[in-house]
Amino acid sequence: MKEKVFRLPNAVIQNSDNLHPSTISVAQVFYANMGKHRKFTNCLANIAAMSFKCVDTVRQAIEELVKAGYIKKVYNFIYSDALGKSVYARTTYCILKPVEEDYTLVPYAWLKQDLTPCTMQVLLTCRMFMIKSDLRSFPSLRKIAALIRVSKSTVCNALACIAELGILLIEHCQKENKAYSSNSYHMIHHICDKSVRPLIVRCVTQNLHEAFSCTEYIQKRLSSGMFSF
Repeated sequence: MKEKVFRLPNAVIQNSDNLHPSTISVAQVFYANMGKHRKFTNCLANIAAMSFKCVDTVRQAIEELVKAGYIKKVYNFIYSDALGKSVYARTTYCILKPVEEDYTLVPYAWLKQDLTPCTMQVLLTCRMFMIKSDLRSFPSLRKIAALIRVSKSTVCNALACIAELGILLIEHCQKENKAYSSNSYHMIHHICDKSVRPLIVRCVTQNLHEAFSCTEYIQKRLSSGMFSF
């Protein structure tokens, strides 16, 4: 089964507008649920549940997104026969920033992960650096930290959490002179059968030195039907 994804502007991932981390989580919900006309209608309580945030946090995040020019609010009203007047219904959010260019494909499954905002930013950054036809990226820890404006130790803690959840696999790389190089990050979250994940781990830990050894291994097993989704 093909992985279901949505488009998220890289400006959101890189936090070009210096948004609060919780605001980025809420922005994901909007971009994941907008229709073909780039509109999303829902109540604050549902948005809060989808983003694992409280209603007050969502309300503040929406105001920040409006101020930054990402969305526009349109209030809807319906006529109440009981009251004899128009009453407020749900709000429609119009997505203003396009996603036709400079975007990252984000799996819908990630929205179901109750990650801290910072951990989600690290995960999104790893995904952003991936080649579209590959499941591997290799940004340095310093580069990730600089992009999302956090410390290197915070990035390390976030990556450990992501790896423990089985969303990605971290391959520690070395150069020919044994000097440490940037880690390689392989996405394995889409492999539902967790029993085969140890095989992937074993592949990476057997001192394989070919540049795309882990990726080629995963793709070969996927094409042979060994891994289930």
